[in-house]
Amino acid sequence: MSSATIMARNYAQALFQSVTKSPQSSNKYVDNLLSHLKKTGRMKLLPHIYGALLVSQKRARAREAIIEIAREEDRHAAVANATAALGLKDVRVVERPELLRGWRIRTKDMLVDSSAKNNLLQMYYHIINTQ
Repeated sequence: MSSATIMARNYAQALFQSVTKSPQSSNKYVDNLLSHLKKTGRMKLLPHIYGALLVSQKRARAREAIIEIAREEDRHAAVANATAALGLKDVRVVERPELLRGWRIRTKDMLVDSSAKNNLLQMYYHIINTQ
């Protein structure tokens, strides 16, 4: 790995951590980074920094918890179960009509499925396997 790649990754990591801690100051952080890169003659690193920033963002998204709900009416129950049973605090809620009813919670290493789709599939598999 070249020193330019390592340097770009370090810049991206520092920018990502700064913006994550205080998003309201993100424009200031980007402006400071750009002025620093201009002063030090490293503007050619900017595309590499952008690529490394996208990778950091993708990794952060993979670590977060996602609650999938079938309908808006299921939101309250899903969020209550996620916070009570699993101790999840910061979750992203996504509407997925294909679940029919209920909710599903996804984390990096766990899936809790309380949807009507899951129940229908379980009944189907049970019927198929018992004949």
